[in-house]
Amino acid sequence: MKTEDEVVDRLQRLAGQVSERSEPFPGVSTAIQRRRRRQITRNSGIALAGVVVAVVIGVETLTGSAFERPDQATVMSTPSATSTAQSVVEEAGYPGETRGTLAQDKEWIAELERRVRSSETELSNGSLKIASRHQVKVVAAGDLADHTRYAVVLYQADDRFRKNRWHRTFWLGQADSAAEDMLRNGGDDRSRTGDLPVEPKVLITTNDWITDPSKAVVIVSAPQAEAARIASGGSDRPLAEIAPGLWVDTVTKDEYRTGEVTLTVDGAPVEVERY
Repeated sequence: MKTEDEVVDRLQRLAGQVSERSEPFPGVSTAIQRRRRRQITRNSGIALAGVVVAVVIGVETLTGSAFERPDQATVMSTPSATSTAQSVVEEAGYPGETRGTLAQDKEWIAELERRVRSSETELSNGSLKIASRHQVKVVAAGDLADHTRYAVVLYQADDRFRKNRWHRTFWLGQADSAAEDMLRNGGDDRSRTGDLPVEPKVLITTNDWITDPSKAVVIVSAPQAEAARIASGGSDRPLAEIAPGLWVDTVTKDEYRTGEVTLTVDGAPVEVERY
């Protein structure tokens, strides 16, 4: 009985003169090679599985996590991951610690983190998932005058197209509002690439749905900008800076209706559209 190698040699000779590396019957050769690989796999499968288990255990022992995917590198669910995410936030130009008059109210901040997590999941009908409140970063929160409470929030969430996508949202309520009474205002900025949103965003609005101009505020988030001003009619003034790249202020009735915000980026003025 001819061996498999003899069969291949015979078929090659029948095909005529061939080069050393040619395969006139690639289907036959491939089938034989596949058969050999299956035989090798059966004979060494148990030993190979043992090696793989040993390697994985060794990697987990040294790094604490086996084969972490790049898109999961900044999940804010553990202390070390939270530190990593905070450094990412700072590198994008956002403050590492919460700013504003409510920055030291840890209980209220924690309640807002829970509020954002539950509210955003509900608004998306469950298509957006925030693993824990530790994936929510309150950039700034505070009260303006005696009528408005605001918060600027970043968070990471999984959706149908990407894991750990960063979002930026603004939240408003009446002065002294409980965290559970805060409402998202101005839409949801989300990065298409998964990075933090850094494009300038300007919101001029009121803290209620009645649009009372006497309770109007402006929120400007522009991590790459150095300064922000608002102009309306003959007036032109700087906005109150809460943190680098973040300005929150009350506005007049004229500014509420026709105000235009200008940023200074790399020393040059840049007009931005209001939301």
